[in-house]
Amino acid sequence: MPKTKLVCLLPARNCEADLEGYFSSVAQFADGVVALDDGSTDRTGDALAAQPLVRRLLRNPRRDTYSGWDHAANLNKLHAAAADLDPDWILSLDADERIDADDAVALRRIVEREGRPDHVYLVRNFRMVGRENLYDRCEYWGARLYAYESGQQLPAQGLHVPPVPTSIPHERWIKTTIRVKHLAGLTAAARRARFEKYREADPQREFQPSYAHLLDAPAPVRRWRPRPRALPAIAGAPCAHPAAPSDPQISLVITGPGLRWALRETDARVEVVALGDRADAAVRAARGRFVWMLPPNAELTPGAIDRTLAAHEAGYAIVLPHARTDARRFLARGAVLAEHGAALAESPRAAAGQPDSGCSYLRDAVVDVLDEPELAGGSLNLALLDWGYSSFRPQTPSMTLHARPSGLLARQFRRGRDAAEATRVIEGSWLTPLRARVRASAQLAVHQLRVTAPRRTWRDAGAALALVLAGQVAFGVGAAYQLLTRTNHNVSTR
Repeated sequence: MPKTKLVCLLPARNCEADLEGYFSSVAQFADGVVALDDGSTDRTGDALAAQPLVRRLLRNPRRDTYSGWDHAANLNKLHAAAADLDPDWILSLDADERIDADDAVALRRIVEREGRPDHVYLVRNFRMVGRENLYDRCEYWGARLYAYESGQQLPAQGLHVPPVPTSIPHERWIKTTIRVKHLAGLTAAARRARFEKYREADPQREFQPSYAHLLDAPAPVRRWRPRPRALPAIAGAPCAHPAAPSDPQISLVITGPGLRWALRETDARVEVVALGDRADAAVRAARGRFVWMLPPNAELTPGAIDRTLAAHEAGYAIVLPHARTDARRFLARGAVLAEHGAALAESPRAAAGQPDSGCSYLRDAVVDVLDEPELAGGSLNLALLDWGYSSFRPQTPSMTLHARPSGLLARQFRRGRDAAEATRVIEGSWLTPLRARVRASAQLAVHQLRVTAPRRTWRDAGAALALVLAGQVAFGVGAAYQLLTRTNHNVSTR
């Protein structure tokens, strides 16, 4: 029998209506399915037997309820039956779960080239609500994919056990960027049926304290988006991007006096893009493969372009800023600390959620997430890291920051307006970016107290903390102003 690259394990009960969509999905990436009809009272068993992709079909005796459901035993039966197909890899996927075509391509990359046989790979499970292209949350990361070896054992007991071998320790469980659509919560009736299923299977709550969360009404929904083109299949791995056919390779997005500071010498690999009212328009207008969002008071250090391009060529979608400052007076230095403290050279490490200004990005990755509603007013860095892109911070400072304390409050006010204008989730959600900003400010304040602990810099720390607080007030005022202005405009045009 020819060797099979990827086999899906399917434990199924009373899911006849789900099977057509299930097999349409798995046909895009699986070479075969090993299925188990767990005592169904409908025609699930017959529907499975009629599917050409089902290479092995197991059956449990008919049961009228979910009482007696032994999920761990079912998984071990399926795993043992898969041995007849001699698979390289095994993926567990339930009948009410789907993987779209673009994620299926990434999944095949893992099993054909990128996956390691001594690892378990996790996928992201999203609760779909209303329709198959709408979701309200990521439910969990699920351990689902592993390389098959003879003699492996899956967990022996339990209702909510990970369907992966017990011999692979948790430190070798790796997140992927593969997304799974979970359809069990599409409607209120479906959510109720799922709740009743677990109430029958676990009446004494032996395996989980409560199942009430299964009945949660949908939160604000988000539209399912295509997979970003440059996204790696394994989270945090180097991303793939095509070689540049011509210059420019990198676009410096900058505004105001920074146009004269940023680049002292011409470089054919670099273009300078003036930042207008909106950063997203500047990014879309950029021609380089990478975009560097420089603050207006930044001057690049010698070799910064070479080091940043080298980091991107190594596969990093985000190159975090590493800066120094020429400010000496406490007020000027405090202003730099307030805006760019996490980027300064004395910072012991880069913060993933630090302000995006000063970072360089793979342009395709940024364009793909510009319209994400959860990005509105939040951190571009966190949005990209959440997708699974990787970041790098160079050891050598890449820029010098010149102090501009006089414009701090105006810049923060403008950023607050931009955040509120970008908000598309729900009316009043300017509070979301404001809360995120306050959290980031608190983290930065604590960080700067540690960094500036020597007595000679306590004045710097005090100035920075005062300016951080003032800047966040300005940010909140700007966000509120923009929201009220937009609301009044909408009312007046009705």
